[in-house]
Amino acid sequence: MHTRMEWTDWQLFLAIAEARNMTRAARALQLDQSTLSRRLAAFEQRLGVQLFLRSRRGLEPTPAASRLLPIVARASAALQEAERVLSRGDEPARGVVRVATLEAVGNFMLVPALPSLLARYPGVQVELLPDAAVADLQARESDIALRLVPPGDGEIIAKAIDAGPLRAYMATQGGRKKALLAPADVSWIGWDSSRSFQPEQRWMSAHRVPVVLRSSRATTMIQAAIAGIGAVLLPERFGDRVAGLARIEVDRLPTGAITLWLATPRGLRHEPVVERVWEWLIELFDASPRRRPAAPRRSASR
Repeated sequence: MHTRMEWTDWQLFLAIAEARNMTRAARALQLDQSTLSRRLAAFEQRLGVQLFLRSRRGLEPTPAASRLLPIVARASAALQEAERVLSRGDEPARGVVRVATLEAVGNFMLVPALPSLLARYPGVQVELLPDAAVADLQARESDIALRLVPPGDGEIIAKAIDAGPLRAYMATQGGRKKALLAPADVSWIGWDSSRSFQPEQRWMSAHRVPVVLRSSRATTMIQAAIAGIGAVLLPERFGDRVAGLARIEVDRLPTGAITLWLATPRGLRHEPVVERVWEWLIELFDASPRRRPAAPRRSASR
C-alpha cells in the first residue's frame, strides 16, 4: 500500500464502480476494453487488493472497494469543485473589490460609470477609496489601485493607462469655446504652491497665465470650473467625461500624454471578481469619448 497512486487510477475505479460493466466504463473513459482491463489489473496489483468480482449482474465491488468508494467519490467531488473555482467563466463573479484611486477620477469618472459595471456583473460590489491611490496593495489596503506613480514591487502587476494629453476645460455655458485662445486670455484654476511639481502648474508658470483660484484638491478645481470661475487643465480621456465641462481651444498646450497606472497584487490579478473590475477600468478609458472640437478661428493679431 506504499506504492504511489495516480488520480487517473482512482478515476478508472470510480468509472467501473458506476458502470458495473467493463464495456460501458471503457466507453465513458474513452478507452478500449482490453486497455481498461489491463489498467484495472495493474491497479489492483499495486493496491494488493481485488476491487471487483464478476457476477450475473455485472461487476460487483468487493468489500474493500465498497469501503473505498465513498472516500474516493468525495475526493472526486472536491477536485471538481476546485476546478469550478479556478474556472473564471464557470460562475458569475461575486464579491467586494476595493478600488483605491485619485479623488477626482473616482468622483467624476468612476462613479458616473459604475451603473454599467453593476448591471453587467450583479454579484460585484465596489468599495471605492477616493484619494487613496497610494494604498499599500501588498498589505491589502485595496485590491486595485489607479494612480499616477508606477509600483516598484515585483509582486504587483501594473498596466499603463493612456489618459491622453492635457486639454483646457471650462463650464459648458462659459462661451468662447470655438476661438483659439492665447494662454493669457483665459482665467485659470490651478494647484496651490504645495503642488508646483504638477505638469499643469509648470505649464501655467511657464506661460505666466492669470490664475483666479488655487487649490490642493483636484475635485475642488473641477467643481470651480463647472461653476464658471475659470478654466482647468485635465487629461483628455478624463476631462471629456466630466459632466458640465466643455473643451476650449487654447494655444501652446502641453503635448505629452498623462499616464495612469492600474495595479493589483499578482495573486489577485486573475481572481474572477478582481479581473472583471480590472477589465472594466481598462474599457472605461479606452471608450472615453474624444470630442472633436470645432475648427478654431484664427486668433486676432495683437
